Amino acid sequence: MFVYIAICLSLLFPLYLQRRSERLGLPLEKTPLAICCLILFFLFAMRGEMVGVDTKHYCRVYRQFIDIPLQSVFSAPIYGSSASTWTFEFEPGYRLFNKLLTYLSGNSQTITIAIAILIYIPLYLFIYRGSPNAWLSIWLFVTLGIFQTDMNVSRNAVSIFLCYLALPLIRERRLVSYIVVVLLASAIHQSALLFLPVYFLIRFFPLNGRRMMLIFAVALLIGVNFTVFGRAIQSYVPAKYVKYLISTNTKLEAIAVGAFDVLVLLLSLLMLKREERFGLTLQDPVGSWIFLLHISFFALSLGFSAGARAAALFGPYLIVLIPQILERIGNSGRKRTATALIAVLCFAQYAARMAINNIGGSIPYQFFWQG
Repeated sequence: MFVYIAICLSLLFPLYLQRRSERLGLPLEKTPLAICCLILFFLFAMRGEMVGVDTKHYCRVYRQFIDIPLQSVFSAPIYGSSASTWTFEFEPGYRLFNKLLTYLSGNSQTITIAIAILIYIPLYLFIYRGSPNAWLSIWLFVTLGIFQTDMNVSRNAVSIFLCYLALPLIRERRLVSYIVVVLLASAIHQSALLFLPVYFLIRFFPLNGRRMMLIFAVALLIGVNFTVFGRAIQSYVPAKYVKYLISTNTKLEAIAVGAFDVLVLLLSLLMLKREERFGLTLQDPVGSWIFLLHISFFALSLGFSAGARAAALFGPYLIVLIPQILERIGNSGRKRTATALIAVLCFAQYAARMAINNIGGSIPYQFFWQG
């Protein structure tokens, strides 16, 4: 736990550098972002196999690919335990990625470092291009638990940030390019396919406050009564996905995370004056739809456990959305106060969350050479 508190403290130096450069008029506004990303990349890439519930599985899988011939890379069984009692179903892109890496090194730490590269380069670009306050975005990335969660679901994190890089293509109406990027991401983790309909939702279904509330209410109604809805559509769903319709053991933690995300966004909006909020959904259809999908899937998760997994695809977008909302505050003093309040609130829940549970099996932290 103390390692992650130290990470938060280490992020205060880039904040100081950012404020100092602003006062001196130096063009260093993105330098703190690069420093923060390098700090997080190092800790992500150099962690031991037991940091993150799934890290040991990624490393075990990598060691298996060393002995798998290239011609069998897409068909060979990948075992999840040393006893070879159960197997993983990996997407073809991830299988090929592992095999190609084995030609560079047989050390299983290679996959951890390579995945870190695939996460932190897109993360840097996503924040660089989309956030008006890069430091706050990184702070939210850590204190909303995304940094530690990604240690556990690394493939999913890669696909998420690749899809986030494609979102500007929606505004540019480049459908083919958008589909290509999403399909590339889905070759790492198939959940990225949920981003395909996002293009059409944003382009052809504009939102306002009333429509957002209506869609969320419908999702909440379905979530509460999902047993009825699930049975009604079971016969229309491929057999291998039926299990998701009947599984209702959603963790309270997932619901609490969704509730806190709503709280932070609502608080950000309340800090805006009425005229500053005017036209927000129309001016930022991407952010509005992504957040609506995030909370709607959390509402579905009340009766549909896979809903929380789907919600996790859209939750990290908050690290850019919240700074974008706060940037609409016209008064600089009020903006600094609002930013500080959000930062302190997120840190408080982060410390409480780590004290209550182990985020993604990431505590205690250790470097790979300590194992």
